[in-house]
Amino acid sequence: MKNPDVKQLADHINKVWLRIKKRKYPFMSKDFGMLKILLRSFTLAETMAMFDAYAYRSPFWSRATGMLISGFFNERSILLDDPNFKQLVKKYEAELNLKTPEQVCLELGL
Repeated sequence: MKNPDVKQLADHINKVWLRIKKRKYPFMSKDFGMLKILLRSFTLAETMAMFDAYAYRSPFWSRATGMLISGFFNERSILLDDPNFKQLVKKYEAELNLKTPEQVCLELGL
């Protein structure tokens, strides 16, 4: 997991998962592969916003998919149509732009 964006996205997923499920996300190696694929297609802010839309979409839908990254990965095209998606992207872009690349590297220990 050398890509700093994957690390930031994994941290974000852990925070959301902890808030909802009261425990950390049980990552497996295939999850990191799926996150890398997502980050090739979308920016970090877009991917974080998609995961938020996925996690908070509806309790029934989230429970039905288990809120796993594989379910998130498979539902990504539906999540782009979520009404809150663009607002969430703007929020995360603003947060990510506040940090300089040097600050991010220091936080990640690079």
